[in-house]
Amino acid sequence: MSFFNSNWRAGMQRVSQSINHAFGEPLELIPCHVRPNYPSEPYADKAVTLCGVISQRSHVGFQMAGGRLNARVETEPLCASFARLDLPFAINHGDRIRRFCDGQLYEVSSVLDDDVSRVECELKSLGVPQP
Repeated sequence: MSFFNSNWRAGMQRVSQSINHAFGEPLELIPCHVRPNYPSEPYADKAVTLCGVISQRSHVGFQMAGGRLNARVETEPLCASFARLDLPFAINHGDRIRRFCDGQLYEVSSVLDDDVSRVECELKSLGVPQP
């Protein structure tokens, strides 16, 4: 594949769809109204179901202790990623994401865009809603 190919972005969208096909699961994206010092208020009537990938990355950190180099594994917060073309609206801080497999509810703490084909959100857990 040439870097000068005019269909490079279309190729990256196909890669993003392949990621969804291999690792994706149905997730419900619920937009919310966010105000300072108040919990976010969900707009349940505007919720959409999308295919997304939930993952948790880890990396190895090194630390000097007592003249020895020690390695330790550090994990980053849970994150969800979506294909940009699948999103009907922009994801914002405070929006909620629900997994259908276990009913777990998450709140978006930050949104990162890779400027090519995917949008990634860091999540914090809100727990499983009671019926």
